[in-house]
Amino acid sequence: MRAVVLAGFAVAVVTVLGVTISQHLTTTSAETSTGQMRLTVTAGGTCVGQTCTVEPGQPFILTVVADSANADGHIAFQTQVNYDALVQNGGSYTPTTQASAEVVITACGYPGISLRSNNATAHVVSHGATAGVTPCSASGGLISFAMTCSTSTSSNEFLLVPYQEPGNTLGTVWKSAAFGNPNVTPAVTNVTVNCGPTTPMPTPTFSPTDVDGDGCSNAAENGPDEEHGGRRDYLSPWDFYDPNGDGLVDLLNDIVGVAIAFGLTYSDPGYSQALDRSPPPPPWVEPDPAKRDPWDMGPPDGIVDLLVDIFGVADQFGHDCT
Repeated sequence: MRAVVLAGFAVAVVTVLGVTISQHLTTTSAETSTGQMRLTVTAGGTCVGQTCTVEPGQPFILTVVADSANADGHIAFQTQVNYDALVQNGGSYTPTTQASAEVVITACGYPGISLRSNNATAHVVSHGATAGVTPCSASGGLISFAMTCSTSTSSNEFLLVPYQEPGNTLGTVWKSAAFGNPNVTPAVTNVTVNCGPTTPMPTPTFSPTDVDGDGCSNAAENGPDEEHGGRRDYLSPWDFYDPNGDGLVDLLNDIVGVAIAFGLTYSDPGYSQALDRSPPPPPWVEPDPAKRDPWDMGPPDGIVDLLVDIFGVADQFGHDCT
């Protein structure tokens, strides 16, 4: 019941701030009718812009993120990622048994029909997923992959390969919701993943009793009550979604604050990592369901969106570590 109430509550917040959201979408459409997609690491590493770092030999999640959709909306999409550099350097990609398990967008009826083609010789993987017939303008994470860094230090560029016709019809593209359902190739951005020692993200405050600096004490995070900061990882600064840092996830300061930032990406003025999260780890990364609760969120993925961020902070409404 609480989940239903909070979901409705988050929708209400978005509705109240509809002017802000619609203005952002209008601006995005004017700036680029094709939309934009990029690659990033959403779990297992840290990123600054389009350069990420993962400890050698460790698993990480590579994700195709849509920073914006095409102007007319989409009813399907396709992505193609070249991970050859990682394999050549001794790393690996571990496909899930079902292609649908790698599709992380759930809005608009996705994943619907999902397909995957993995060329294990060229080290290129393509995904396709369908939604419904209603135009969809959803953005955020689309496809996630389980990767493992090389055991030695290496630098690996992952390529988000665009669609071309003729030439590469398995490339990255939207199937537009416009009349005739034309293919629309988005602007794409690659990512470099360095397998090497990581630098921990700075924390806002540090003390021996709150080692991750998120405002919840070690004792609270190891406790049994999630509404008082419990059932969390005392070493993760991201699982207590309190952007203003006062120890209480409330409406006016935190939920509305994230909703106002809707659509901001890491390169935009006003963007703050405090407002941004990545979703909880998928089952193939974290098999323990106790570590995949809704509040077990990860580091920023570079875009403040509806399904991960606004719903994510709303789901922690009332959680109190004061």
